[in-house]
Amino acid sequence: MTQSPPSLQKIVDLLERASRAYYNGGPLLMDDESFDALLAQLQGLEPNHPFLSTVGAPPPAEGAVELPHFMPSLDKIKPGQGVLTRFLLRYANTVISEKLDGLSALWCPSKRALYLRGDGRVGQTVSHLAGHIQGLVASADNWAIRGELILPRAKGARATVNGLLHQKTPPKEELAKVRFIAYEVVLPAEMGRESQMKWLAARGFETPWWKATTALTEEACCEAFRERRECSPYETDGIVVGANAPPLKATTLQNPKDCVAFKMPAADQSALTTVREVLWTPSAQGYLIPRLRFDPVKIGGASIEFCTAHNARTVIDKALGPGARVKIRRSGDVIPTLDSVLFPAETPALPADPASWAWAAQDPTTATHIVSKKASAEQTTSQLLHFAKTHDIAGLGPANCKLLVKASIDGPAALWKATARTLGALLGPKTGESVYATLRGRMSAASELDFLLSSSVLPRGVGESKLKAVFGMYPDPRNWAAATEVPTGWTLDSFREFQREYPNYERWRAAEIFWIPYPILTAEAAVPKQCKGRLCFTGFRDKELEQSVQQRGFEIVPTVTQNLNVLVTPDGVWSDSEKVKKAVKYGSVEILSCSEFINKYITNH
Repeated sequence: MTQSPPSLQKIVDLLERASRAYYNGGPLLMDDESFDALLAQLQGLEPNHPFLSTVGAPPPAEGAVELPHFMPSLDKIKPGQGVLTRFLLRYANTVISEKLDGLSALWCPSKRALYLRGDGRVGQTVSHLAGHIQGLVASADNWAIRGELILPRAKGARATVNGLLHQKTPPKEELAKVRFIAYEVVLPAEMGRESQMKWLAARGFETPWWKATTALTEEACCEAFRERRECSPYETDGIVVGANAPPLKATTLQNPKDCVAFKMPAADQSALTTVREVLWTPSAQGYLIPRLRFDPVKIGGASIEFCTAHNARTVIDKALGPGARVKIRRSGDVIPTLDSVLFPAETPALPADPASWAWAAQDPTTATHIVSKKASAEQTTSQLLHFAKTHDIAGLGPANCKLLVKASIDGPAALWKATARTLGALLGPKTGESVYATLRGRMSAASELDFLLSSSVLPRGVGESKLKAVFGMYPDPRNWAAATEVPTGWTLDSFREFQREYPNYERWRAAEIFWIPYPILTAEAAVPKQCKGRLCFTGFRDKELEQSVQQRGFEIVPTVTQNLNVLVTPDGVWSDSEKVKKAVKYGSVEILSCSEFINKYITNH
């Protein structure tokens, strides 16, 4: 039985709790995009709901004060709605600046008073912490400066600032990392926005990136946001667009009409939806991989109905099942992913028959994966498909592999023994003949590394790069069991596990590739002695390019670490995958589009 979508009251309750946490401390319940999406859902259900006219959240009673100046929020606008175009018809001369994702604050230096925004009318005083925060310029003059309390870009930076400022005695060394970035001069009054930014910089305040313009367009706003999200030292969640004139004086406690926050998902696009079922599919290695089916959503012009839930631990920890309300994200043109869970299901949806599966590790409370206790036809099909893909045997896609398994051709040995006539009867004469011939050609040219990669019996996480490192140190696999030195790219534990599991491969090799003597000893698998650098791809695969860069001495690795040299992204779209975020965070990784990489490292070398 599936649950109905969240009720109006449940949405409002969640928005109120999220708003209180956002403005007044405590763990953040959701990110800005999730909050905005839920707000849009409320607006669709009840356009005149009182919550839609609230600004911020009332501060906790302790430390609550009436603010010396009203601190309004900004109306949020998105591309494609025509709102920015109408705004620019009224205000041709504008100042744009990056909208930093920190805590809004007011600094009155003559009184050494620092306030958090609260609901814009009643805020919270944190003046006792002012002496430890960077960027609060001292002055005896009657100034009132709005700004953002923020940390340099890091995971959970906003939540960290939020937590520090709502502690009675936060650690001074941590508080000293917080910065005040000034973006508005409330007093002295009557300065235009461009003049304000120059005035702040002249007096020693750090300001956000800004620019005065007389020819702003929606496209230019989008480009500015993409650039700042990539280049800013701080987390940004939009572009502020304000008239280049003294701000209009607010006659009511409402958001200003001459300044707005332009927000867009850029290459990241997301949507809220409801999970309908969790589908469990065995991998080639026997792990049961969960896949979510949800109400179809359109993201970036594509209709999406499925995404992976990765593993059983995710399903349990996030309570994924029918009725769960989730946010699905799609970065550029790559595979959609589960971003967050807004409303969990009543019960995590594990496979229906508990007797058919077991945890992959001894301790079920810490294990990540579950495995099927008995190899099913589906798993056998996955294994045969994996073998065919690894050896690039055309004609053996999912449907044909399923047909072969049904006819008891369920592995490499059975496939090798099958005649061209048998394969033709199952797959069609042309395909059968082609598979028969291709298999023989591929097997005669295969290396021991190729067979290892196609076997489906190695531990998870053991791929081409790691195996090449082992071959580079120990060229003869018959010596691996006694090896004591750990190859590059391995931990001691992972290498010892590999050594324990390796006899499974030897048994598979003897049974399934019986006609080729074991082992095949070649130097091809060794890592190049002069490695030009480590390279990682994100968002696309190109087998020919991978082979080309390996021939030129690059090592292709699957993950982004501090030792990575180059990260290659797809052409034509800014990828904001986890790999890109990590590379940006490290700062030492060169991020290039596919064409840029080819021009720099292939064409010119």
